[in-house]
Amino acid sequence: MRDRLERLTTRIHEGAQLTAWRRMAGGSSGLTLEMELCLAHGGAERVVVRRYGERDLRQNPRVAECEFRLLDIAVRLGLPACRPVLLGEPDEDWPTPFVVIERVDGETEFAPADLHVYLQRLADALAAIHGVDPHAAGLGFLPSLADSMAGTLREVSAEAGDPLSQRRISDALEAAWPLPSRNRPALLHGDFWPGNVLWKQGEVAAVIDWEDAKIGDPLADLANARLELFWAFGRDAMSGFTRMYLDVARVDDTGLLYWDLCAALVTASNFGAIAEGWTSVPAPGRAEGESELRERLRWFVDDAFARLQSPLPRLGEG
Repeated sequence: MRDRLERLTTRIHEGAQLTAWRRMAGGSSGLTLEMELCLAHGGAERVVVRRYGERDLRQNPRVAECEFRLLDIAVRLGLPACRPVLLGEPDEDWPTPFVVIERVDGETEFAPADLHVYLQRLADALAAIHGVDPHAAGLGFLPSLADSMAGTLREVSAEAGDPLSQRRISDALEAAWPLPSRNRPALLHGDFWPGNVLWKQGEVAAVIDWEDAKIGDPLADLANARLELFWAFGRDAMSGFTRMYLDVARVDDTGLLYWDLCAALVTASNFGAIAEGWTSVPAPGRAEGESELRERLRWFVDDAFARLQSPLPRLGEG
């Protein structure tokens, strides 16, 4: 591996030398590495290499190019994103596409000193992402959320009565498809949760892992974040974050219950892998073990169906 990284170093910066490297945990990419480089002029730089896995390439064969181009635009727009450094085409060393991005100085945070402030910062970051007009920003190369979700619905083949309600959810979504929306299409991160946010001195330093970015209804990102925050910090945190986001973003949340169901369906369809990644998260209020994760997911689904059957006031009100 070191020989491959040394050859890559010269592609990143002419005359640079590799001083250290390590594998990084997390993310859905096939391989994530951190490299420390000594530059020819004497300076130093840390970068991250992200090689995409089968899931990413199956969903979007152009995922490397899309993420590289997106990050370049996001940085220029002032979004909390990492600067792209190199778009890597497959070769003898790297058989699948990859990107090299800057390593931002920051860490994930699952035990904030002030949960209220933490949630507000998350809401502000997500609203800033959704504030981008994707077409005006030249992001038309990103996949469509509607197309992606329609494909997910076609792939669901769970048995009726399964413990995570996949059939019930997919039936309800298919009956309502195409989902109602009163919001203009927005830039979506695609996997906005605490594990993809880096913090430094109490502020959001960067939002990472943009391989699932799409164009679509901002409520989709909100719904995913709601479920993840429910798992991490509990129901009150989820509700508080929702109100904060709606106050800042000023989007219409009429169709949120449908996107809650979409988030639940995607999670249920890959529950084992997702739950495994949550076992080491040290968040106060975190669901303990797979059984509690399942219970919270069931509550999330039941709550969405209750809103579908008996319309409630908008979540941003009251």
